[in-house]
Amino acid sequence: MRSYEVMFIMAPTLEAEESEAIINRVTKVITDRGGAIQNIDRWGKRRLAYEIAGHRDGNYTVVTFQAPAGVGTELERVLGITDGVIRYLLVLQPAVKATVPAPKRQREAVPRRAKAAENAETAADVEAGAPAEA
Repeated sequence: MRSYEVMFIMAPTLEAEESEAIINRVTKVITDRGGAIQNIDRWGKRRLAYEIAGHRDGNYTVVTFQAPAGVGTELERVLGITDGVIRYLLVLQPAVKATVPAPKRQREAVPRRAKAAENAETAADVEAGAPAEA
């Protein structure tokens, strides 16, 4: 199963019952095809960045779910033909791999003070006009 997240924006002119019907339709498409809903996050009415289909505001909803391959295509088809949905975005979440962290690289065993003193000597030689060592 793959992890997905779909965000869709519904027209602000929809009644609460109509918005719930759209959310139920989305969840039904997912569950009928073997998916499992993890979270439904209703953001509510927000200002759009730009006008879409004559609307300056929209009701945002984010649904996180797991589903087999192919469910995303059907969900996009349903959201595209649903009246009241003015925008949607379906994102496939990256698979989380259980990995062992790589060991940290060891630094050169030169104390910082010795390195600073070496740099100071080099700077003093340059200022004095001493030839650079090759």
